[in-house]
Amino acid sequence: MLIMLKETPHLTLFTQEAAITVAQVQSPGDRAELLGVTVGDDIWIASSTEDPPYLKLQIVGLFTPRDLQEEFGLALGEKLWSHLAFAGCKGPPLPLFLSKDVLFDAVTGGSAAIGAHRWLGQLDFEELQTQSPSHIAGKVDALEHALRRGLPESTVISALGNPLRSLVRRISFARIPTLMMGGVLLLAAGYYSIMAAAGMVSRRRVDTARLWGRGTGRRQMANLFFKDSVFLVLIPAGVAPFVAGATITGIGWLPSYESVLLGSGMPVYLSWHSFAWSFAGAGAIIAYMQWSVWQGGGRSIPAEKMSIFRVDGKPFLQRYYLDFLFFVFGGLVLWDLSSETSVVTEGGNEMAGVNPLLVVGPAIFLAVAVIISLRVLPPIARLISSGFAKRGPVWVHLISSLFARVPLTYAWPVAILGMAAGTVMFSATIAATLEQSSVDQSGYEVGTDLRIFPVDLSQGPLTGVLNSVRSVEGVRGVSSGLRTVGAIRLGGEGMPFEFIAIEPQYFEDIGVFRDDYSSVPIRNLLNDLEYSVPLAPLLVSESAKGLVFVCVQTLFKRYTAR
Repeated sequence: MLIMLKETPHLTLFTQEAAITVAQVQSPGDRAELLGVTVGDDIWIASSTEDPPYLKLQIVGLFTPRDLQEEFGLALGEKLWSHLAFAGCKGPPLPLFLSKDVLFDAVTGGSAAIGAHRWLGQLDFEELQTQSPSHIAGKVDALEHALRRGLPESTVISALGNPLRSLVRRISFARIPTLMMGGVLLLAAGYYSIMAAAGMVSRRRVDTARLWGRGTGRRQMANLFFKDSVFLVLIPAGVAPFVAGATITGIGWLPSYESVLLGSGMPVYLSWHSFAWSFAGAGAIIAYMQWSVWQGGGRSIPAEKMSIFRVDGKPFLQRYYLDFLFFVFGGLVLWDLSSETSVVTEGGNEMAGVNPLLVVGPAIFLAVAVIISLRVLPPIARLISSGFAKRGPVWVHLISSLFARVPLTYAWPVAILGMAAGTVMFSATIAATLEQSSVDQSGYEVGTDLRIFPVDLSQGPLTGVLNSVRSVEGVRGVSSGLRTVGAIRLGGEGMPFEFIAIEPQYFEDIGVFRDDYSSVPIRNLLNDLEYSVPLAPLLVSESAKGLVFVCVQTLFKRYTAR
């Protein structure tokens, strides 16, 4: 960014001279020429023209900037190098640049130490996209803690602190439906994988029986099955993460996700965890196939195996009574939905309640949809099979005829999809309830239904302000309270903390003290704080020429901290 014009070799960036802090700085060449400053000049910093200086700056280098629009200048490059005077300045300012840790060394300890600091940090957008919100919030807190240790009374100002923590809570609750649905689908995938492995083993029972009859040992049989299973299982396991990533990426380009992703696509990253899960499932399938061999499977072909997938004929009522019951309940819910305007109902005592029939309505509709799909799929598959019997691909005819004759080929997928959808509905309700409970617990500034803030203490004493509120018609009780952020000032190393202060003698009568805050009564939880204001005598020396008063006012009117 900088092109050095002139500098002093063998720099000592920071020193102390006779209780005066000395720091070496660099300045832009054109601005230094305009103001008559050159290398070797000293600049003394003081609070006013009458006070002694507390900081000495030595000009040790001049430079010229390459590009004022670079990110290093934080959008202030043109403003700093402009010849226009700042507001309140009589002439153009002289930018001074300190390198390495000179700024921190100058303001900590010594004559140039300052009491309070506010640091504005700029976060990298690429890092925000790749790191989790909790990790970023932790890094900001770690930066603030490091600054407070090195610079007393420091504060890091970040507009993303609370939004990041709120986003962490939302992500944790939003993961509940995903995890529950993922669990159902994972069980379904495991079931179908084992079923496919069992189908592979059963299809080779004739060859297996022949090999057993020819005297083939278990080890040779296991090696034969292992070679076949490695080729048939490991290759799909290696391709599966890429297929899943491509599918999720394609879902992210749907119009419904555009408002959330802002056209940037779904952030999908393939990691070793995906391949580990995929190959773990493949290992389980290979282990099952090896177990079937070592258990002696395939020595004979049982007769019941030949007809295990055949559908037994049953009476009409026994086959369709569930359909009848679900259709009755579905019609009842449809009638109730058409007659009711809201899920919330009111009784004769004007107490709001919830209609339980409407609450379980979505589950009933889901079950009806599953039953309908199970009944409608066989005729549709039969029509497709008959249509492709003479013309069309052979594989379409075979698959459709299999769907029409063997219900197990489609019954389990439909049932599992229904279970997954029901799990999403149920878990989404639980997640929304937990999130609202979390917001209620953490977002309540004071546990009451009505809060008045801010209170202008210039109207009079605190008791007068409270009495004026109590005098309002309809007000039964008022309690003063405060919830804010405090900090322990032990050399600047203490971390900020949140605290709440209330009046227990009044708050217990009007406050909402819910069970999810604490399981003990409020009287046992809160204790009165004893306070005293000792006034030591003030002795003034006769040689004193003046007095300086520093007043620090702290307001604690019978507050109690929890």
